[in-house]
Amino acid sequence: MRLDSGEVGEGSAASTANPPKERERCYERWRRRPTVNPTSGNSIRRLLQSRGLLSYRSLVRYRATTQGTTSRPAERETRMDDLLPNHIDTVLFDLGGVLVCDPWESLLLAPDRGLADRLDLDRATVERVGHSLWRHYSIRPASESHYWKTLASELDVGLTSEFIAQLEAELLFANPRAEEILNRMSEQGVRIGIISDNTSFWYPKQARLIGLEPYLEPKLSFLSYVFGVHKDLEGRGLFDIAARKTNPGSTLVVDDRPQNVTRALHHHFRALEYSMHRSFNFFESVAQYEDRE
Repeated sequence: MRLDSGEVGEGSAASTANPPKERERCYERWRRRPTVNPTSGNSIRRLLQSRGLLSYRSLVRYRATTQGTTSRPAERETRMDDLLPNHIDTVLFDLGGVLVCDPWESLLLAPDRGLADRLDLDRATVERVGHSLWRHYSIRPASESHYWKTLASELDVGLTSEFIAQLEAELLFANPRAEEILNRMSEQGVRIGIISDNTSFWYPKQARLIGLEPYLEPKLSFLSYVFGVHKDLEGRGLFDIAARKTNPGSTLVVDDRPQNVTRALHHHFRALEYSMHRSFNFFESVAQYEDRE
């Protein structure tokens, strides 16, 4: 394992395998990928509707009114206090996949530009190792340099600090509408918090990308590396902690993963599934939200 060996760089064979335009198209497709198609999968639709999550009927009605048009309808300028039920005064955002990209997935697995493809590594192996290390490093404060050293050792590759910096410069990106989302929420007096499985070294970078600090209420910050637990831990996970420190009945959780939405509902939060990688925008998603007791 050599972190300063200079073995890996922009001019490697793996990084020049595809023409630049093809790489751009491939990367753009990956950035816009849907994590879950919100209008397909009867089981997902039934699950969400049975949990009182969000009205797909209204989404279908909205799409039906625009069917056959060649361009997107104009953005709604509805104020946030008209979109959210009156009793919701707090929103807890997930970060990765909602307001900013998931760092480990983007850096390691982005087509062509990610570590796996640049170094011509088996993607399944990189995904397995990457997920395992993310689980380990996201429940304790940790050093980023130690993370990269461990990753290099697990994959048996040499990484340079320059290569890592290049990955981050190209592949860490925010939801283009994150600032608008936070602004409109704040203007309407909504309390903003976060609930995120995250690492001590990637969270600050994500927060800076979207300018989170001015909007965030510190008491509404639920981070796995701070509390030492993930969202999926039964009985004492992040949702259990957040439920004790907030009023779940007046708090909306926004998450891109259906299983976390289900967990939020189980803890009596209001919940909305939203992904920055989908074609419909956040405000349209909120407009379709129907609160059900």
